Amino acid sequence: MIEVADLLATTADGYRALLSALGSFVSETPTIRIDTSGADLVRLFLPGLEWRVADSSPYMLKILDVCGALSAVRYPTGMTAELGFSVAGDFLTENNRGYRLDVAEGSGKCSADGQADRVITSRGLALLFSGTQSCANLRAAGHLNGGSVDQDLDWDALFGGRQQHIRDYY
Repeated sequence: MIEVADLLATTADGYRALLSALGSFVSETPTIRIDTSGADLVRLFLPGLEWRVADSSPYMLKILDVCGALSAVRYPTGMTAELGFSVAGDFLTENNRGYRLDVAEGSGKCSADGQADRVITSRGLALLFSGTQSCANLRAAGHLNGGSVDQDLDWDALFGGRQQHIRDYY
């Protein structure tokens, strides 16, 4: 078996060349194990093959600085939004307060700004920030309460659809 810890390329031709080189060993070893981040781009170059999870190491995300994290994100350039929310249940008590996120022209500014009727848990904020769960799922799991359900679509558009690839862990 050939084990590949990292398979990264910057172009489609690069991926094809790497996979071709690995495939050239088929007469010696019929199995290749590639460590990926899950829905990795490399899967698009081998669409007909069955992928099996050999090992999984889930990771955790904790937002330590709410304003800093939400201000650093690159947002969709066509969206403008003024969103209020509160964080609740964070073990970092200074995070348990209200915030305002203003988004325009691809950038955002988050500031501490009193209380809001949309309340999200710290775990829910991490899931939303990472783009792994929608507001509807967060509501169903009890991590999001209050606020306008119609406004959930704005939150989903701002944070959803960003692929996450964790290539290393400790």
